[in-house]
Amino acid sequence: MNGRVVIRSLKSIVKLSYDLPGPGVWLLTGANGSGKTSLLAALRRIGYQNAFPLHYPSSKRDEGLDTHSSASVEYIFGDRSVRYEYTGVRWEPRPKTNKSVLQDFPFAAVLYIGANADRITPKPEDFSANRAKVVKKYIVDGANYIFGTEKFSNLRQVNVTRGVNPAFVLKMGAKSEYYSERNFSLGELCVLKMLRTLEACKARSLILIDELEMALHPQAQIALYKFLTKEAKSRSHTVIFSTHSASLIKHASRDQIVYLRKLDGVIEPILKPYRSEVLGSLAGFEEQIPDALYYCEDEYAESILTAMMPLVAKNKFGKDAINFFRAKVVPVGGYDAVVRFLDRHPTFSSEKYPVYAVLDGDVRDETLVKWREKDDFANLDRYKKHEGNIKYLPFTPEVGVCSLLGGKIFLSEMRRRLNDPQLYWEASLPSDYSELTGKPKRDAAKKFCECLELELAERFNRTRGEIRRIISESFVLQYSENNSGELLGVLGATLVK
Repeated sequence: MNGRVVIRSLKSIVKLSYDLPGPGVWLLTGANGSGKTSLLAALRRIGYQNAFPLHYPSSKRDEGLDTHSSASVEYIFGDRSVRYEYTGVRWEPRPKTNKSVLQDFPFAAVLYIGANADRITPKPEDFSANRAKVVKKYIVDGANYIFGTEKFSNLRQVNVTRGVNPAFVLKMGAKSEYYSERNFSLGELCVLKMLRTLEACKARSLILIDELEMALHPQAQIALYKFLTKEAKSRSHTVIFSTHSASLIKHASRDQIVYLRKLDGVIEPILKPYRSEVLGSLAGFEEQIPDALYYCEDEYAESILTAMMPLVAKNKFGKDAINFFRAKVVPVGGYDAVVRFLDRHPTFSSEKYPVYAVLDGDVRDETLVKWREKDDFANLDRYKKHEGNIKYLPFTPEVGVCSLLGGKIFLSEMRRRLNDPQLYWEASLPSDYSELTGKPKRDAAKKFCECLELELAERFNRTRGEIRRIISESFVLQYSENNSGELLGVLGATLVK
């Protein structure tokens, strides 16, 4: 017996009852909205007490937005059970005396692995060739197997002055030259981080993998599945792999597939489903496109834009807008790289599938001004060519965050989302920050935000990406208090019902 999880009245789920399987790799699949991510979050709560506030965020400032007032997640093991309900402040167990039921589930640990793009780049003071240490054989062999290469035999790692884990670097050629994580593909970085986690985990763990294969070539997806199958067998892991990959569905045994079939909000896990039904639902997924695609400069801009989207959509269309508007935000590099993307992919943009570049405010306020002063018509003409598809944030993300650190809404949201009513941080801005302007001010703000992410990630056992999302959502709520018109001005015209 491995226990059961029952989700009720959460998001679009009326009811979802799921019996945890035994050791092996289980592909969890289904159409959009079938509850895959919500189920993984509920399973993560078995071993991670912050899973609910992280995966089921709610708005304390708007009763009509992201509310979970009637939601519950029940855990059943044998003749004992505990039900978690949202009280408006936090998720509370009912009855409290039964919260130890989670400890009855037969897993030594519960691990959640997603497509994490956070990169650690050693600073000059961190790096020298003699500090690059050999990576454990498990990680090297696993990466070489999954990607069908030998290049990771030259993988090394460097301890950095800040951060939970060492930074990966790849030695190139006979000389002491290295590539940092900045030069790894998203798929490579995700797999390396996964391998580091698996190498250190205990036997008989519950391992939850959330669409990690989306960053991988189909051949690497299948190799990853084979690798995980071998690991699950040798170490008695239960691996639940949420996926939309047709390649994996075609390759895996039907016995290892769980298809979430949804009818009027009730979700039924179908064991050993027919591939035709599963692939039919996946084909519908692969044909879907977002209502709009936004290219931005980096992960911080992505996080800010993602936090802005539901607020702007609600402001323009009403609270139900979050149920029908779907946007995709993709960080691609500096402002020039973002505009080059528009140059290279003009066929993506149409009235039915609009593509936009959203640049940081300093590009409009500083870069374009300098070009005009210098009569740099080559660059100005390139931007003018796409001016209808280029939008500008009213700030540089990190500078914007630093400007509102003392806001009551910002601080209360941070404390609520991190479940710490006395939250503080040691990271600080330089004493002359208020006097800085231009690039020195942006650099100081970016360094502060990096230190803040790392500090809170280590203290609360979160990834930097999770902390960045919490900071961004708290900032956007604070900023929108007095500047909702500015946010609507950035994205409002791009949202079409």
